[in-house]
Amino acid sequence: MGWWNPFKAIANVVTKAVSAVIEGVSTALGEPELGKKIAGVFEAVVDTVVDVVVDIAVGVATSNPVTAVVSVITNIAEGAKDVYDALNPASETVEVAAADAPVLEGNADYGSDDMLM
Repeated sequence: MGWWNPFKAIANVVTKAVSAVIEGVSTALGEPELGKKIAGVFEAVVDTVVDVVVDIAVGVATSNPVTAVVSVITNIAEGAKDVYDALNPASETVEVAAADAPVLEGNADYGSDDMLM
């Protein structure tokens, strides 16, 4: 076990605390949605940086630079997706009834049976 496990745990606690402050201040200013976006972006960026630092540390400690590089690239890609998700929250879920979907078996025209021979 290296120094990175406590580092990551402390970073997670601090990140959550700062995010809560950001959301609290923005709510007090009357902009709760903006605060959620800012806090989400902040968390995504900090989590990505922490993950990259930990990946590099583990790669150096285990003398496995290839795995470290792959992990860094993966974490950066996931971080970019998290930032995008924080800036573009999911819209409401839309449920589609089975009656709304076309029924292929009853309505489709597949041509004549002669095509199968």
